Amino acid sequence: MKWHFSPKRPSDKTRDPIAGEFFSSDAIKNAGEALVREGIQNSLDARLDKDAGVARVRIYVSGKRGAIAARDMERWTDGIWPHLHAPKNGLKQGMFSQAGPCSYLAFEDFETTGLTGDAECCEAVEGDKNAFFYFFRAEGKTEKSGDDRGRWGIGKQVFPRSSRAQMYFGYTETDVASLLMGGCILKYHKVGDVTLKPDGYFGLQKEIDGDQFTIPASDPEVIDAFRKTFRL
Repeated sequence: MKWHFSPKRPSDKTRDPIAGEFFSSDAIKNAGEALVREGIQNSLDARLDKDAGVARVRIYVSGKRGAIAARDMERWTDGIWPHLHAPKNGLKQGMFSQAGPCSYLAFEDFETTGLTGDAECCEAVEGDKNAFFYFFRAEGKTEKSGDDRGRWGIGKQVFPRSSRAQMYFGYTETDVASLLMGGCILKYHKVGDVTLKPDGYFGLQKEIDGDQFTIPASDPEVIDAFRKTFRL
C-alpha cells in the first residue's frame, strides 16, 4: 500500500477543492467544535438501530506524548512526502518533518453499521446504498435523506481539515469485511514536471478502463498493524 495522486489530463479543468470552505472561520467557532458536532452526527445516522439505538464515540488526541515515531509511520506515509512538500499545494510549508514524530487524532464510533457498500465502485448507482463510495469518492453528494442529521455530504470534510496535512485514514468494520484506505486533499500541484490532481488516496492500485484506481486493503496483517500503530 502507498499514496497515489493521478496526473492531470489535458482535458481536465484545473479546479481546487472548495468543500472545506463550508467550515471557514466565519461559519464555526473553531475546528474542534465542527469535528465533534459533524462527526457525532455521522455516527448517529449510522446507528445499527436508528430508532432506539445508541452510538458510542471515542475521540483520542495523541499530543506529543502519544505521537507515533517516524520509523513506525513509514508504512503509512509511503509516497506522500513529495506531495506534502510540493509548492502551491495549499498547505503551510515547513510544517512537516519526515524525521519527526507524528501526532494524530482518532475518531472512532461503535454500534454503527460501518462504511457499507461496494468499496470498488467508481461512480454512484441510483438506488444503491454505498456509504463507502460517498465517504471516499464523492464531494458535495450524499445518500442521506429525510430525518438524517447530515444530508449535504460536507460533514466528512471535518476529518481532513483537522489535519495540518489535510490527510486522513478511514478504517471500517462491516458485516462483510474490514477495510482500510486513506485520503489527502491538496490543491493541483507539481512533483517534478508532472501536474497532479488534488485528491490522493492511500491503498492498492487496480486498473479500470485504462485508469489506475485506488481500492482499500482488507488483509488482516495490514489491518492489525494499523490498529496497533494508531492505538485503536
